Amino acid sequence: MHNHAIFAIPGLMPPKAAAWRRRLIAPEDGSLRLLLHCGAKEDEVHYTLDIPGWRRGVIKDPTYEFVNKDIEDFWTSRPTDEMKENWPNFMKKDTKLPKHILIPRVMIHGCAILITELCDENEEEDTEETEPPEIQPPVFPGPTIGDEPEPDPEPIEPKTVYFYLDCPARTLPVGDTKVQVTINGHLRQYIVQRPDFNIHHRRGITSRYKRFKEPQQ
Repeated sequence: MHNHAIFAIPGLMPPKAAAWRRRLIAPEDGSLRLLLHCGAKEDEVHYTLDIPGWRRGVIKDPTYEFVNKDIEDFWTSRPTDEMKENWPNFMKKDTKLPKHILIPRVMIHGCAILITELCDENEEEDTEETEPPEIQPPVFPGPTIGDEPEPDPEPIEPKTVYFYLDCPARTLPVGDTKVQVTINGHLRQYIVQRPDFNIHHRRGITSRYKRFKEPQQ
């Protein structure tokens, strides 16, 4: 019998369990609200969900231009835009991060980093240094000819857009579901776990039920 114990060696072990911190646990009802990407609104984000178990299948993003050679050879047809409009799309975009959402982590130099922190770094890099304001001569108080009220400042649009999945209840089965995301051609992969709760299993307990009788007074 092999001993699979891991001993921490100074300088060779990461400061925290990176693999354990990357775990994604789905809610009990099987729904999924997962952040896929945060970036510019022009980014191209697509997703697929590999559903395991007896309901095995793949949920694809209808906006992705995929090609299935088997369907083309047999049916000599491709899905049209009208057909794709009837397909459900579980990905949403918003300028605010919704509550109770799973935020995955990515491995960077052996450390698990939230993808929201990566977006914050990109915004800091995009900020350009502004020149100091020019010194203007003093303006004497009082109305002058030709003065007009200053227009209201235009609202600042948020730069960061959040792309996330919002799947209803009973979408994920018990077990591990593979989520693949393509962001501007780059692939990321996450594993979402839905635990098996004992309260969901009957296991013949109803056969041992007895009719309830009120205690005699």
